[in-house]
Amino acid sequence: MASRMREDLRKKAYKKGIDPDDSRRKREENAVEIRKSRREEQLMKKRRDVATQQNLEFDESDEFSERNRAIVQGIFSEDPVAQLEATIAVRRMLSVDQNPPIDQVVHAGVVPVFISFLDRDNNHRLQFEASWALTNIASGTSEHTK
Repeated sequence: MASRMREDLRKKAYKKGIDPDDSRRKREENAVEIRKSRREEQLMKKRRDVATQQNLEFDESDEFSERNRAIVQGIFSEDPVAQLEATIAVRRMLSVDQNPPIDQVVHAGVVPVFISFLDRDNNHRLQFEASWALTNIASGTSEHTK
């Protein structure tokens, strides 16, 4: 028994900088973090897929669909609530990873309206959404920002 205790003490004194219990705990925490990040990535993928499936894009045809017309009308309306909802809808359309409809949004003529929304000091949420939409437009090619 005494020799066993002496052996344990000798093992603990050897390589004092490395504690096996601490190392094991760190490995387990690291594994948990990796699992959490992978799970979060999978959830984000699913959310993007669902958003894409919900028709958050402008139609590919030259003519606007009724939904797209309603969004553009909401942006040009005088109602701040309608402007905010329409700006959020456009921002969401522009936030998709694959082929955001930047050309269609630019050709709809809403960019100058978004710029005017930035001057609205009384509606910070509208300013935020408009600046986000403009940032998404600016992330396109140089043709989009002319």
